[in-house]
Amino acid sequence: TFQLVYNLPASALIWMAYIIPAYCMSGLYLQGDETLAIYIYTGFMVLHLLANQMFLTALGYALKHRHVAAILAGLFLSGLALVSGLPLHLLDVGVWCQWLGTVSPARWILPVLLQREYSPLALSSSTSSLTCKNKHFGVQHQDIIVQGSCLPPNGTAVLQYVHFLPDPRQPEYMAPVAVAVFWFLCYLVLCYLVASGSFLVSRYQPVQPRNNPNKP
Repeated sequence: TFQLVYNLPASALIWMAYIIPAYCMSGLYLQGDETLAIYIYTGFMVLHLLANQMFLTALGYALKHRHVAAILAGLFLSGLALVSGLPLHLLDVGVWCQWLGTVSPARWILPVLLQREYSPLALSSSTSSLTCKNKHFGVQHQDIIVQGSCLPPNGTAVLQYVHFLPDPRQPEYMAPVAVAVFWFLCYLVLCYLVASGSFLVSRYQPVQPRNNPNKP
């Protein structure tokens, strides 16, 4: 447990080496003049990846066979991705698997990130350089057609349609705190089960040496 905690800063730096270039290539830096966007996006994504890393590490230590751990990890992460709201609409998710959204890090983090991405400031900044071909101000100076800029879309309507509109009563720090606390507690429980040897498929099996002096 303590070894993984010591490795968290190094793991966070490795994930940041992937996240920051992805942020720059995605064009998210065009969200107006706000300078905190990159820090908020990087922090949420690092938290998301660290939560998945802690779960996979705990699952690998808890199970005896590595291929079984890989299969279960793939199935569980696929389920968490399906209920996050990106591959499937939240209304299309079956009732039997909707409970996975409570433990899905992406389901907690996406509403906070999308609220910033679809804010009026970000939408007006990204659409300010676009011109609408179907929007004309009229004919001026010998049949010259003047085109106008596109109106920014309604980000609130988009978030409401995909059910990503965050609860106004919930503060922004609630999502990262909930994800971090839940997954860290899950990791501690699995580590306790492995260390105590009470897990049925645990690979923790102390081996007695052949020259055991207590052996009759």
